[in-house]
Amino acid sequence: MILIYSWMGPSDDEIRMAFKVLDVERMGYFDFSRIRDIMMKEGEPFSMEEFDDMMRFGLNPDDQKFYWEYYLTKAGVKDQEAIEAKAEARRKAWHDKYK
Repeated sequence: MILIYSWMGPSDDEIRMAFKVLDVERMGYFDFSRIRDIMMKEGEPFSMEEFDDMMRFGLNPDDQKFYWEYYLTKAGVKDQEAIEAKAEARRKAWHDKYK
C-alpha cells in the first residue's frame, strides 16, 4: 500500500487575513525591511530562496514597497468576500429582473 501525503497549505482567505492582520496601519503595503522581517523571522520562516522569489514577484522596484493586495492578485489568491459580493449582486439583479 502506498500512502500519499499531501500538505494542504493555508486557504486563500487565511493568506489574505494574515496580511490584513500584519498590516496594522492599513496602508496596503510593507516596506522592504518590514516584509523581510515578517517573512524571514516570524511564524514559519521563509528560506532566502523563497523570500527572493516572493520579492521578484511582488516588490515594486520604484519605491521598494511590497503591495500585498497586488501580490495576492498576481499570485492568484482569490478574494472570497469580493466573489461573494459579486454573486449576491448577480442574484439580486436576477431576482429583480424575474420577480
